[in-house]
Amino acid sequence: MGTVILDSNVILKYLEGITDIRGILAQNNCTYNDIIASEVEYLVIRSTTDRGPFEIKRMKEFPPETRTALWTVYEVFDHLLEYVPIGRDVILEARKYMERYALLPNDAIILATATYYEMDGLLTYDSDLLKIGKVKRVRIATPEEFVRGTKV
Repeated sequence: MGTVILDSNVILKYLEGITDIRGILAQNNCTYNDIIASEVEYLVIRSTTDRGPFEIKRMKEFPPETRTALWTVYEVFDHLLEYVPIGRDVILEARKYMERYALLPNDAIILATATYYEMDGLLTYDSDLLKIGKVKRVRIATPEEFVRGTKV
């Protein structure tokens, strides 16, 4: 059993029924951080309201389908994944990854979370992260590659 962090795109594909990560969830300690939670929640809100950020901000309340979708997200975060905090050390490490790999801040913070906590994997579909392959002991791979043990 290892520890992995699931990128927001993996969680979203799981929620949509596109990716089956039940085996990974059963055999690993799967985690998320603040960035991942924010990205998933925001994209669920956008997709269920079909509105842009400025329109969402003006809404008085979310429609029932949005609230239902968010509760599903909360169930995943609260019962299937373990939260790992982002602290100053993670942010400092992320800055190095932004410069070294030309990563956007959120991607760098997710990678830094994985390396700071010495995780075994960062599971993602993000091509910017996948092209890196491995940092320290952290394998960066799609869930399918991680299960097969390919792409190191």
